[in-house]
Amino acid sequence: MNFYSKIIDILYPPRCAYCDKVILPTDSCCDDCKNSIKRDFIMKNIFVKYKAIKCVSIFEYDGIVRESIIKFKFRDRKPYAKQFGIELAELINKYYNYVSFDIMTCIPITFKKRLARGYNQSYEILKETRNLVKIPCKELLYKNRNTLDQHKLSAKARTENVKGAFSVKSSEDVKGKAILLFDDIITTGNTMKEACLTLLNAGAKELYCATLARAEYCYG
Repeated sequence: MNFYSKIIDILYPPRCAYCDKVILPTDSCCDDCKNSIKRDFIMKNIFVKYKAIKCVSIFEYDGIVRESIIKFKFRDRKPYAKQFGIELAELINKYYNYVSFDIMTCIPITFKKRLARGYNQSYEILKETRNLVKIPCKELLYKNRNTLDQHKLSAKARTENVKGAFSVKSSEDVKGKAILLFDDIITTGNTMKEACLTLLNAGAKELYCATLARAEYCYG
């Protein structure tokens, strides 16, 4: 660690991704949170084009995990991506160890949201995960139109809101590939389902999904 890094750590010490407690520079969460937070690893199927696509979520979206994700997305806690990347790597090694993934990708966000946050939170997690599982990651999808915030809509309106909202950047990056599609939170599953449909239509050979958290009123 160089001199400037030491100064930064003194002025802005690293904090636990869950409770915000000051931690060592080599850590990403404190021991208490590492040992006490429940990891449910909830498995569900997303049905797209008569295919049952497995989706595994690490946490329930409540309590300290919910607060952590909110800080990560809206309060400039970009360093939390390191711990979330560790969590996703554990999921992949535990539940998808039989899959030879070609690439990992995530749900895209609008230009407006990226400008406001400074980053796509899901892609930041993937960048941390790739170092642990040795799977490349790339943003394969983009939003071809603006959509309303899903959490503000009824279940029925959510389906229409995201219908046809995604396109692939390059079909060559998708065709014939085994892909892991990731998002931070899944609720009714409509966003994930539409993204899956877009990737399958572009020729994805195998498709699996994962999320950081699953909301209480989730799909299935």
